Amino acid sequence: MTEKGVLADVITYSSLIHGLCNFGRETEAAKMLRDMEEEGVSPSVDTFNILVNAFCKQGSVKDAELAVQAMVRRAARELFNEMQAKGLAPNICTYRILLHGMCKTPSLLMPWLSFDHWKAKN
Repeated sequence: MTEKGVLADVITYSSLIHGLCNFGRETEAAKMLRDMEEEGVSPSVDTFNILVNAFCKQGSVKDAELAVQAMVRRAARELFNEMQAKGLAPNICTYRILLHGMCKTPSLLMPWLSFDHWKAKN
């Protein structure tokens, strides 16, 4: 496909991920998700749902949980970035809410929000 100058989009990747999951190749599907993101294609909720469903069917609840955490992390990051793109500077209340979320589930927000990031912004 790429050789012909056709770039894969979210539908293409999601379809391929779905196909891999249907054949019990969830590990390859998860790798394809990472490849997708590296290519600059943002997965949709449907993409994550495909993986969560496959992991649950396989009995791998931990992997399903990781997929859900990745989806939540992405949504939080996108919302935060959208605020800044619209010129809405996060205030102390915004950071307090994010810190509260990190205390409940540190792995959700820690990779992209660090104290150094906040310190640089304020």
